[in-house]
This record gives sequence, structure tokens and C-alpha cells, in this order.
Amino acid sequence: MAIKGIDHWVIVAGDLERTLDFYTRLGFPIVWEERPNRPGRGMPTIRINAAQKINVHGPDWPERPGYLGARRPAVGGADFCLEWEGTVEQVLDLLANNGIAVEAGPGTRSCARGPSTSVYFRDPDDNLVELTVYDRASRMGEVRVTARLTNAVDEALARRGVLTPEQVRSCDADALVDTGAVRTIVPQHIALRLGLGVRGQRMTQYADGRTEAVS
Repeated sequence: MAIKGIDHWVIVAGDLERTLDFYTRLGFPIVWEERPNRPGRGMPTIRINAAQKINVHGPDWPERPGYLGARRPAVGGADFCLEWEGTVEQVLDLLANNGIAVEAGPGTRSCARGPSTSVYFRDPDDNLVELTVYDRASRMGEVRVTARLTNAVDEALARRGVLTPEQVRSCDADALVDTGAVRTIVPQHIALRLGLGVRGQRMTQYADGRTEAVS
């Protein structure tokens, strides 16, 4: 199939500025795109990311001559789901901080990549908006292996005869393979077993939700 994905879709707003302000408060960038035959600032768009957007039409636009849009556009007739990169708790906090009532959820739903946890709410035109959160393992495409870690300084000393092979510090560790990783995270107890000096620590969260200080 040659279809690659969704580029954009369109909603019709009952009050254009009210709708744009609502999505701005939720953290969406609003970008006005210049259009040759459109008066004023052009076409307002709600940016989802660099490759996806929602075009927003004003309430009177469907009545304009030559309007290219849905045959029966309706204010409040949209129902869509967006993936949230953070946690469900962050979604709930965002809505609460902006005085937005939760319509339904959090609850498990069947989304495009499988089960996820969704929170539903409505925008000022009563469009139903769903923010869904996939579990961390699903988002990372989790692959685990057993990795043997060895102190490289000990290995070098063993090659020079300063240490015996039995004195080289090493250990087997359960490792998560992440093809998008930009650094290696070593738990503190592994670093101690390898005899590594700790220059700094940070808190990290594992796929199962555990948090731990790592080196």
C-alpha cells in the first residue's frame, strides 16, 4: 500500500480565536499559513509535530464561494485521538490546570498500535479529543539481552601480566536494547561490582515504571 500516513485533517470552529486559544493553552503551536486566495492572516493550523497538523476553518468559511472542504461540515463534529509522549498523570494535570473536565478515562483503549491508556475531553466546540499513552515497553519496542560487562582497565592490566584473568572484574547484567539511545545507563550496583568510579548520577525510569539512581 502506498499510503504513508495522515498529513492533516480539518475542523470547523464556531469561534476561531476561542478554539485557537484553547489548543494553545494545551501546548499546541499555532501557525498561520499564507494562502493566495484567503484574506487576512491565511489558514490557522494546530501543529501536532513537524509532519502533522490540524487545519482550522472559521464558522463562515463553508459558505464561501469555491469552498473546498467536507460536503456537510459541522462545528463539533470531530472525534480524534492523539498520542501523548509523557504519562497519563501529566495529561490529567494539564487538563486540571486549564480547567478542562475529563469526559472519560483514564482507561484502556484499542488504538492503532494496540492497547493504550486514554483520557477523553472536549474542546470549546464539543469535538471529542482523546489523548492516549502507550506503555513504555510498547513505545521502545523492548528487546532484552544478557550482557557481560568487563572493567577495561582490569583487562589491560591482565594483558600486561599485572593481574590474573580471575582478578578481572566483570558481571552479567540484564540489558535493554534501545536503538535510539545516545548513552549507556549503568545502575549503581553494576558500577560498584565493576569497580568503576562514579563521577555523577541521575534518576532514570525503567520500562516497568521503576526509578533508580544511575551512573
